[in-house]
Amino acid sequence: MAKTRGSAEAVIIVFHTRVQHGAAMPIEEDIIVGSIPKNQREEVRVTLSNFKGHDLLGARIWYKSGEGFRPTSKGISVNVKILPELIGLLEEAEKKAIELGVIGGEDEVPPPPEPNDEPPPPPDPGEEE
Repeated sequence: MAKTRGSAEAVIIVFHTRVQHGAAMPIEEDIIVGSIPKNQREEVRVTLSNFKGHDLLGARIWYKSGEGFRPTSKGISVNVKILPELIGLLEEAEKKAIELGVIGGEDEVPPPPEPNDEPPPPPDPGEEE
């Protein structure tokens, strides 16, 4: 699955495709909704999964290892039923961060770069940092 910046809409679309005729269907296999680069070695990955009969939304830090990405213990897993409330809280946090000037409005926030498997090139010795 492609890595994306992710959005509340993407999570809702995946969540709602699991519902038929008003009855929720269990998640049968883990779904990577998307990921956001945290730094050069880590990413925040959003997933949907099922553990012991409970459908879960996960947001966890993953790190690069020799075999690809591996999960850390840093993150959360919550029942997908609270997803609408969680999205509402995240939207409120975004509004507050814009109001405080911590982040810009929608037009001012560029999407994070897509992570790649290659390390970044070394800086040019002639360039200042």
